[in-house]
Amino acid sequence: MIITDGYSDRQDQTIIQANFLKLADIKIVCIGIVDTQDLGYFELKQIASDPEEVVRLQVDNFQQLETNLLPLLAVSCPPSPVPGLRAEFFIVC
Repeated sequence: MIITDGYSDRQDQTIIQANFLKLADIKIVCIGIVDTQDLGYFELKQIASDPEEVVRLQVDNFQQLETNLLPLLAVSCPPSPVPGLRAEFFIVC
């Protein structure tokens, strides 16, 4: 899952790396706190496994972000039904 309020410094490399993840059958879910006209939104559509699943949030403050983001995380990252199975997260800065 990628959550961002902007775009990467090296968009070409970000998209290439995202494509490698997709080839490995890793689903990439993108949540952008961006306007649909922002470069970040267009980048997220290229990174996401399904460009139609890119979620765009429009918020004015951190309280609104928390209110809107927590339900999305609950749906996108449900607990594993298999005991002991854990998800791995990659943090890219």
